[in-house]
Amino acid sequence: MDEVLLWLEILDLDDNVLEVSLLSVDQAFTSNRYLVTEQINQVTKCLWKEELKKQELIDEILLKTENLVNYPETVNPVILNSRSMQGLLKRYDIVKSIK
Repeated sequence: MDEVLLWLEILDLDDNVLEVSLLSVDQAFTSNRYLVTEQINQVTKCLWKEELKKQELIDEILLKTENLVNYPETVNPVILNSRSMQGLLKRYDIVKSIK
């Protein structure tokens, strides 16, 4: 997302369902982390909320990751040798093998 004051909140409702919300947070909220595990108290507005099946989210992430990996392979295969791409591929393979 291109707005620093918009956050995705993902709550684990049960073994199969997640609640995903798009939150607008107060400008006073500051964090240098992308993953915040404690409650954010500076929420000004919930812009969107939806329940998702966990497996649907995992499948969508795997599909988008595969598309992301395949794109540089067609444009410039050397990019696949970068440390960032190698890390992404390693994590992708781990998640894909668990599925």
